[in-house]
Amino acid sequence: GQPPPFASLKVKPVSFHSDQPLRTARLDGAHVALMHAPGELVFEIPPAARRLRARFGIAPFAYAEAAKTEGIAFTVEHAGATTFQRTLDPANEPSDRGIQDLAVELPEGLKGTLTVRATNSGNRVNAADWVFWADVDFD
Repeated sequence: GQPPPFASLKVKPVSFHSDQPLRTARLDGAHVALMHAPGELVFEIPPAARRLRARFGIAPFAYAEAAKTEGIAFTVEHAGATTFQRTLDPANEPSDRGIQDLAVELPEGLKGTLTVRATNSGNRVNAADWVFWADVDFD
Protein backbone atom coordinates (compact mmCIF):
# COMPACT_ATOMS: atom_id res chain seq x y z
CA GLY A 1 0.00 0.00 0.00
CA GLN A 2 0.88 3.64 -0.27
CA PRO A 3 2.29 5.44 2.79
CA PRO A 4 0.42 8.51 4.07
CA PRO A 5 1.17 11.70 2.06
CA PHE A 6 3.34 13.32 4.72
CA ALA A 7 5.46 10.16 5.29
CA SER A 8 7.96 11.14 2.57
CA LEU A 9 8.59 14.55 4.13
CA LYS A 10 10.40 13.41 7.33
CA VAL A 11 8.99 16.51 9.11
CA LYS A 12 5.20 16.86 9.17
CA PRO A 13 3.98 20.33 8.15
CA VAL A 14 1.82 22.38 10.49
CA SER A 15 -0.34 23.37 7.51
CA PHE A 16 -0.88 22.61 3.84
CA HIS A 17 -2.74 24.65 1.21
CA SER A 18 -3.67 23.65 -2.35
CA ASP A 19 -6.81 23.23 -4.43
CA GLN A 20 -6.25 19.44 -4.42
CA PRO A 21 -5.43 17.01 -1.59
CA LEU A 22 -1.82 15.99 -1.06
CA ARG A 23 -1.10 12.63 -2.69
CA THR A 24 1.63 10.01 -2.47
CA ALA A 25 3.56 8.66 -5.46
CA ARG A 26 6.77 6.84 -6.32
CA LEU A 27 9.14 8.77 -8.58
CA ASP A 28 12.60 7.50 -9.46
CA GLY A 29 12.19 4.84 -6.78
CA ALA A 30 11.44 7.34 -3.99
CA HIS A 31 8.16 8.03 -2.18
CA VAL A 32 7.16 11.65 -2.66
CA ALA A 33 4.30 13.93 -1.65
CA LEU A 34 2.49 15.20 -4.78
CA MET A 35 1.04 18.70 -4.51
CA HIS A 36 -0.97 20.64 -7.10
CA ALA A 37 0.36 24.15 -7.70
CA PRO A 38 -0.20 26.72 -6.53
CA GLY A 39 0.33 25.22 -3.11
CA GLU A 40 2.37 25.46 0.05
CA LEU A 41 3.57 23.50 3.03
CA VAL A 42 4.33 25.31 6.29
CA PHE A 43 6.85 23.87 8.76
CA GLU A 44 7.64 24.82 12.34
CA ILE A 45 11.37 25.59 12.65
CA PRO A 46 12.87 23.28 15.30
CA PRO A 47 15.13 24.80 17.97
CA ALA A 48 18.80 24.92 16.91
CA ALA A 49 17.96 24.19 13.24
CA ARG A 50 20.73 25.50 10.97
CA ARG A 51 19.60 24.15 7.59
CA LEU A 52 16.51 23.09 5.68
CA ARG A 53 17.02 20.23 3.24
CA ALA A 54 14.52 18.88 0.75
CA ARG A 55 14.12 17.16 -2.58
CA PHE A 56 11.61 18.61 -5.03
CA GLY A 57 10.57 18.80 -8.63
CA ILE A 58 7.78 18.59 -11.16
CA ALA A 59 6.02 15.27 -11.66
CA PRO A 60 7.01 13.67 -15.00
CA PHE A 61 3.40 13.45 -16.21
CA ALA A 62 3.21 17.25 -15.88
CA TYR A 63 5.55 17.72 -18.84
CA ALA A 64 5.41 14.41 -20.73
CA GLU A 65 1.78 14.61 -21.85
CA ALA A 66 -0.07 16.92 -24.24
CA ALA A 67 -1.22 19.39 -21.57
CA LYS A 68 2.21 20.49 -20.34
CA THR A 69 3.16 22.66 -17.39
CA GLU A 70 4.52 26.08 -18.30
CA GLY A 71 6.94 25.89 -15.40
CA ILE A 72 6.80 26.24 -11.64
CA ALA A 73 8.61 28.58 -9.25
CA PHE A 74 9.70 26.93 -6.00
CA THR A 75 10.39 29.19 -3.03
CA VAL A 76 11.25 28.93 0.65
CA GLU A 77 10.03 31.87 2.73
CA HIS A 78 10.33 33.05 6.33
CA ALA A 79 8.45 36.06 7.70
CA GLY A 80 7.71 37.31 4.18
CA ALA A 81 11.34 37.11 2.98
CA THR A 82 12.36 34.65 0.26
CA THR A 83 15.42 32.60 1.25
CA PHE A 84 15.41 30.29 -1.80
CA GLN A 85 13.90 30.50 -5.27
CA ARG A 86 14.24 28.29 -8.32
CA THR A 87 12.01 28.03 -11.37
CA LEU A 88 11.80 24.69 -13.14
CA ASP A 89 10.64 24.36 -16.75
CA PRO A 90 11.12 20.65 -17.55
CA ALA A 91 9.10 20.76 -20.79
CA ASN A 92 11.77 23.05 -22.30
CA GLU A 93 14.84 22.46 -20.11
CA PRO A 94 15.89 18.80 -19.69
CA SER A 95 18.14 19.60 -16.69
CA ASP A 96 14.98 20.69 -14.81
CA ARG A 97 13.59 17.14 -14.97
CA GLY A 98 13.81 14.64 -12.16
CA ILE A 99 14.56 15.15 -8.49
CA GLN A 100 16.23 18.42 -7.51
CA ASP A 101 18.05 19.02 -4.22
CA LEU A 102 17.54 22.01 -1.97
CA ALA A 103 19.66 23.12 1.00
CA VAL A 104 18.92 26.46 2.68
CA GLU A 105 21.19 27.75 5.44
CA LEU A 106 19.18 29.23 8.32
CA PRO A 107 20.39 32.09 10.53
CA GLU A 108 21.21 31.08 14.10
CA GLY A 109 18.23 31.34 16.43
CA LEU A 110 15.65 31.51 13.63
CA LYS A 111 12.15 30.93 15.04
CA GLY A 112 8.65 30.60 13.68
CA THR A 113 7.74 28.85 10.47
CA LEU A 114 9.18 28.26 7.01
CA THR A 115 6.89 28.04 4.00
CA VAL A 116 7.83 25.97 0.96
CA ARG A 117 5.73 27.14 -1.96
CA ALA A 118 5.16 26.15 -5.57
CA THR A 119 3.69 28.86 -7.81
CA ASN A 120 2.56 28.51 -11.41
CA SER A 121 4.66 30.31 -14.00
CA GLY A 122 2.92 33.49 -15.06
CA ASN A 123 0.36 32.80 -12.33
CA ARG A 124 -1.66 30.73 -14.81
CA VAL A 125 -3.28 27.75 -13.14
CA ASN A 126 -2.76 24.62 -15.19
CA ALA A 127 -4.27 21.23 -14.47
CA ALA A 128 -0.86 19.69 -15.29
CA ASP A 129 0.99 21.64 -12.57
CA TRP A 130 1.77 18.79 -10.16
CA VAL A 131 4.94 19.14 -8.12
CA PHE A 132 6.52 16.92 -5.53
CA TRP A 133 8.37 17.28 -2.25
CA ALA A 134 10.36 14.62 -0.41
CA ASP A 135 12.83 14.29 2.45
CA VAL A 136 11.98 17.71 3.91
CA ASP A 137 14.07 17.91 7.08
CA PHE A 138 15.98 20.28 9.32
CA ASP A 139 19.48 19.73 10.68
